[in-house]
Amino acid sequence: MQARQRNQKFSARDAIFGMGGVIVFFIMIILMISISFIDSVSASYASKQMQWIVVAFFVSLIAMYFDYRWLVRNSWLLYGLGIFLLFATAGMGEMRNGSRRWIKLGPILFQTSDFMKIATILLLARILSQNSNKEKLMSLFLPFGVVALPCSLILLQPDMGTSLVFVPILFAMIFIAGANTKHLKTIIIMALLLLPIVYSYGLKDYQQKRVKMFLFQNTMTQKERQAEGYHLTQSMIAHGSGGFAGKGLGEGTQNRHGFLPERHTDFIFAVVGEEWGFIGTTVLLLLYLFLFSAMLMAAYSVSCSSGQLIIVGVVALMVMQTLVNTSMTVGMAPITGLPLPFMSYGGTSLLFCCCCVGIILSILGHEGSSYS
Repeated sequence: MQARQRNQKFSARDAIFGMGGVIVFFIMIILMISISFIDSVSASYASKQMQWIVVAFFVSLIAMYFDYRWLVRNSWLLYGLGIFLLFATAGMGEMRNGSRRWIKLGPILFQTSDFMKIATILLLARILSQNSNKEKLMSLFLPFGVVALPCSLILLQPDMGTSLVFVPILFAMIFIAGANTKHLKTIIIMALLLLPIVYSYGLKDYQQKRVKMFLFQNTMTQKERQAEGYHLTQSMIAHGSGGFAGKGLGEGTQNRHGFLPERHTDFIFAVVGEEWGFIGTTVLLLLYLFLFSAMLMAAYSVSCSSGQLIIVGVVALMVMQTLVNTSMTVGMAPITGLPLPFMSYGGTSLLFCCCCVGIILSILGHEGSSYS
């Protein structure tokens, strides 16, 4: 980490040029690919997503010009608001597909867990940047508790996938903050010991069956495999039929005939596999690799520890969502409802991702960058 004098005023040049511009460039490419494949599923969905992209653009601009240090200073309030929203969701949230994850704001369904992700990252950045005894095990209990509370509430919605993404956020941030690796191992062991309890009492029956489908498929009955494995089966057919070069945009039979469930949201990566083949999925994954690498380089280029921690937390979150979403479509992870960042259809997810990018640009604009 390079020591430089912190900028007191926002610099659009530091935010946009250098790594900030590279980040925006790769996001724009992924968004263009996203619109192409959402349009392949449904023109009406593509039109709505274009509207959300315009809104998300302005949200990212507001976040970019907003002083991120104010967000860090008030992170306890934002965290408290996020917890309140999760409780409100449990009490009066919109029920869909057996889950209560959304609050309806007029015509908009707002997924409160997305706000909680940002609030948790900001609070962890504040705690870890102020803690001068990061190598002491006791100093890691507070960050662990900060993550455990929203994880538990989100798991009860139920939303297993979203609750899991908080775990890599925690470990990535405390590792970058300088925690002792022995203490990290201790916390990992504690988390692993909680898994049987979470599985038995925190997961719904259908979620347990999805985990069993992933880990112990051979022990399940034919009826269970057909019921719980339907999504995976159709996704694997889509990837397999795409072959090396794909069938062509809009020509995928799993997509066009509606065999693939949730093909514009959770399983959009399978649509890419069917219509662009192995080449297309590889190119998309490389774009994500370049995007996350640019974000990490941006984290290295700033001198403020809280700013660096925020960027690392955002990267950990998006990497986890990308890995889980793409892996589940080929049977390498249990089926979850995690969207693919910047690709899956959905306004809340897109707004959340662009808000995170706006905060990263705010950090670069207020702290300066050695790559600009």
